[in-house]
Parts: sequence; C-alpha cells; structure tokens
Amino acid sequence: MSKLVLTAWDHHARYAKDGKIDMELVRRRLGMAADAGISTLFTLPDKPNGLPLDPYLDVALELGLKVHIWIIPFRSPELHDKLMKRLTDAEHWDGCKESFYPCVNDVAVRERILPDVEALIRAQGKRIDGIHLDYIRDDNAVGSVACPCQCPACRALRLKYFGKEQLTEEERKAPAVIYKEFAWKNAFITDLVRKYRALTAKYGLQLSMAARANYAMQADLPKPPVYGLGPAVLEGQDWAAWGEEGLLDIISSMNYHIVPETFSEVLKGHVRLAKDMKSTFYTGIGLKSSLGVNPPDRVERYINECVDAGMKGCTFFALDGAVDEHYTVIKKFA
Repeated sequence: MSKLVLTAWDHHARYAKDGKIDMELVRRRLGMAADAGISTLFTLPDKPNGLPLDPYLDVALELGLKVHIWIIPFRSPELHDKLMKRLTDAEHWDGCKESFYPCVNDVAVRERILPDVEALIRAQGKRIDGIHLDYIRDDNAVGSVACPCQCPACRALRLKYFGKEQLTEEERKAPAVIYKEFAWKNAFITDLVRKYRALTAKYGLQLSMAARANYAMQADLPKPPVYGLGPAVLEGQDWAAWGEEGLLDIISSMNYHIVPETFSEVLKGHVRLAKDMKSTFYTGIGLKSSLGVNPPDRVERYINECVDAGMKGCTFFALDGAVDEHYTVIKKFA
C-alpha cells in the first residue's frame, strides 16, 4: 500500500460543550486522527474571543500533530463590521444582495488584515507550524459575475480604466472589460498572498491554503445550499499560478464531490495543473461537507485514485465528519 502524507481540516469551535471546550472530545478525536496517521491539522479557531485555543494546541503537541491556524482573510467580523459592504443599484442590478465580504480591491481592506495575523503568529508562533488560508478570494463567481461590486474602490478603478464608474450589462460583456476587471482582482489578491508569504517566512512558518476545486473548467453550482464552486480564477484565486511561483508550501484542493465521476474528472485536472508547481499539492477529500457525505468505501476509492495519480497527500474535510470506519480506511495509507 502506497504511503501518503495525510492531513485534515478541523474546527476548533466544534469542540464546544456548554460554552466551554470539551477536552475529552478533543483528546478522543485528535487521538484517533494521530493513530490513523494524520500528521497535520488545518484548524479553524472560528469565533474570536470564544473558546481558548491553547488547550487544543496542547493536546495536538502531545500527540505529535502539527497545526496550521486556519484563517479567513475576508470574513473576519472586524472587517465585516468596520469596512465597506457591497452596494447594489436597483436600476442595473435588481435582486443583487450585499456581499458578506469586504472588497479586496480596497487597499484598506488588505492592509487591515496583516497586523491581525502577525499578532496571532506572535502569540502562537512557537506552537504552530503554519498559517492556512481559506476564502483567499473575492465573492463567489456566481455572485460577482451577476452583481459586480459597486464599492468606491471598484467604482474608482472603472472610472480610471473605462471612463465611467458603472457599466451597463452590455458593456460588461466586452472581452477587454472582462479581462481588466478579473486581472485587477487577481492582482490584488495575489499581492496579499505574497505578503502572507513574506510574513510567514519572517517567523519560519509554512503557508498553506484551501483551494477551490473548480479552477477554470468545471460547471458551477448557481443555487443554494452550495451556491457556487468557482471557477477560482473568476474569484481572484489563481492558485495554479501561486503554486507555480511557490507562494504556498501546501495547496489542498476542496474536491469534496460525492459523485465519483466528478471527483475523478476534477482530480485529473488538478494533476495536470500541479505538474509544474513548486508548491506541494494535496487532494482534498470530503468526509462530510456541504456537497454531502462520502462513506468510508468511497473515501478509500478516492484515496486509491490519488495514489494512482501520483498525489503526494490528501486532506480530509473534516474531522468532525469522520466515523470510526473512515479512520480505518485512512490508516491503510499512512
């Protein structure tokens, strides 16, 4: 049996019991992960000033597990409350909703993020192995394509390049306009990733990310509850280019599909894209996600496909969706 590097996403806040961290559950679940051969956890602390993270890290360190703190750059409550939300214009964009995300085109948004991350690293840097980026992108493609941002930063960019702050639906279809809008979005987010790279390098930490499985060619999902799977490049998340540049140490794809044929097709595309990367690429496999549940036998099939495709490792989503039989399967590949 081929050996893989096995990693997993985890949610620190899901160990809550009566508003406190359930240490018995932490020890049991992390112990099962370590016993199954999982070596690294990408852990989302979730609510700021909520459950203490230190006890969780204590257990992980005792078990020899490495931890990357999982952050969501454009979804922090501080940014959501203090910075601009997207605006809508009933005349042109009737039915559009305000985005949950502050706009990445605003330099104030990007500059506001880094000091918070550096403070986190200073507090936990000796106890963690890296920073893990999720939602390192703009709003969902199905939203941003149908309802382009109307914040002051985006309006200023349109005025500069197109001579007007707001375009008609027909004007937005022009190839040059499409190119320019997505080019500046990707450029701004890539700039932020480079700053994360410099920050983690400064403290000797790794930088990893959760990558949209749909890079460019896969059909999107335009309806809830998933409401969008990319494509990543339409959301400013050109993770293939980031991997080729080596901006990340680890890129884990979110290939959570419960339909085997779809999983296989997406995996083939990732193998092609990962071939020229300096970053290490892992296939993400959903145990239980918004797309549904993959039972243990299907997870084993997926892992075997990763082995056959030459993948170096897998990342499982997420620990709280794992049953005993999942761990039995995973352990075969450790």
